[in-house]
This record gives sequence, C-alpha cells and structure tokens, in this order.
Amino acid sequence: MDLETLLLSLKTITPVFSLILLGVFLRVFHVLHHEDASLLSRMVFRLFLPILLFRTLATTTLPSTPPVLLVLVILLPLLGVYGAVWGVTKGMKWNHPGFLASASTWSNVAILGYALGEAFDGSAGLARAAMFSAFVLPLHNVMAFWGMKRADEPHHKHRIFWNPLMVAIVAGLLFSLLPLSLSPPITVLLNQVGRASLPLALIAIGASLRFHRSSSWYLPLGVSFVKLVLLPLVAYVFGKRLGITPSWLMTTVIGFACPTAISFFVVSEKVGFPPSQGAMIVSFTTLLSPVSIGIMMTLL
Repeated sequence: MDLETLLLSLKTITPVFSLILLGVFLRVFHVLHHEDASLLSRMVFRLFLPILLFRTLATTTLPSTPPVLLVLVILLPLLGVYGAVWGVTKGMKWNHPGFLASASTWSNVAILGYALGEAFDGSAGLARAAMFSAFVLPLHNVMAFWGMKRADEPHHKHRIFWNPLMVAIVAGLLFSLLPLSLSPPITVLLNQVGRASLPLALIAIGASLRFHRSSSWYLPLGVSFVKLVLLPLVAYVFGKRLGITPSWLMTTVIGFACPTAISFFVVSEKVGFPPSQGAMIVSFTTLLSPVSIGIMMTLL
C-alpha cells in the first residue's frame, strides 16, 4: 500500500468528515436538538442540495464513458452483494434478510458522495457523483422497499422516483443539453446556495447520528465490513475488468464506499425494525468510513 497516497487521501477527506464530527458535537452539547437536526435535514434535501445539483449539472461537461459499461459496473456489484448478503443471512436462519442486505448496500451518495466527489475532483467529480446517484438512488429504494416488504405501498412507490434530488438531476441534465445559459444574477444566487449546501448537509448527518447501548456489536461491524470494504472492492474489480475510465472508476468506488444512508434508518424504523439496530449500523459505517475510503483511494 502506498503510504503517501493514503495520507493524501485522508488529508483530502478530513474536512468532509470534520463537518460530520461538528454536527455530532453540536448535538452532544445541545446546540442542535433532534427537532433542529430533522428540520436542517429537510431543508438540505428539499432546497439546498437540489439547487446545488441543478447548478452543477447545468454548467458542467461530463467526461464520457460507454453507458453500457457504466451501468454494468454499477449494477453487477450492487445486485451481487445484495444477493450474497440475502443468501448468507437466509442460510443463517435470520428472519429478515432484506434488512441486512439493504443496510449493506444502501450508500449515502446523496450527501457524502457529493462532498467526496467534489473534494477529490472539483465540479467534475461532483457532477459524476450526481449522475451516479441518479442511477443508484432509485435502485436503493426499490431494493429496500421490496426487501423490507414495502413495495405494496403506492405512496412509497411514488417517492422512489419523484423527489427533489431526482427532479433536480433530470432538470440539470436537460438544461445542459439545450442551447441555454444562466443569467449572471441567477448564477451568483445558485453559486451562493450551492456553497452552503454540502457543509449544511454534512453537519445535518452528524447531528442525526444516534448511538444506543447494545450487546450485539457483531451486527453493525459485519455490515460495516460488507458496506465499506467488500462492496467497493467488488466494484473496483468489475470496473478494472470492464475498462471504464479512471474518473468514473473513482466515482463508482467512492460511491459504494460511502456509509449506510440515514434514509435506511428512517425506512427500517417505519416498517417496524428496532430503531437501535438501524441507528447503530448508520453510526458505525459513518465513523469507520474515513479509513476505508482513504484505503480505497490508494487503489485508484
């Protein structure tokens, strides 16, 4: 392993995770309460991040890579690891294999993936991360709702594709294809909102983390290994074998190396799983992800 590359990667991601840690401290010292963190998360999801994504995709030219290869590099590892966890869990007589399979594959690409993409490769990295999320977010939702027995609810089916992030991604891509340009005042406004988006989103993640006393440490640790090590490694192998561009390989590996999304905790709690289990998985993967992401970057 190249120690210099590892240290450079850790130096790059330190500011990102420092903001998450700041959110944790704000929650611990009661500067932000649970209600404040929920409000901040809704503001980021419904307003700030959509504006950032629209501005980025509307004004950035994406590096090209064959679409079929990119879809395969994303789809095969995601479905393969999901199916493997499902099968192993089922073989161990666990009653809810969809819970662990979803926890092991549902990445926090909608916030942390964007921040890391921008940290490593500027606006082009952010744009690729947005494109990556446009493909995997619906898959995460479909797999989770199906695996945790939510596919029969029309309300959730509707939200899989119709949410502010998906609308902003589609709108930004369409705008970039048209012979249009943003006026200077609008550009300034979008840039100002965009600069605030990711710091607020990262603080909201930290403030939303929950820790519970539990004797079952093996469960979140096992999920952390699959989510932070196995899934990105499988994506790396597929990407190298299929020959996608280095920039898209980096985006894919980082996207899959992101911790389990807080959305997973929200969904699992709503369908009746113990809140402590989902909270511990999200918290463990988030706290361990800086090391795993730094190590993964040494492969690229």
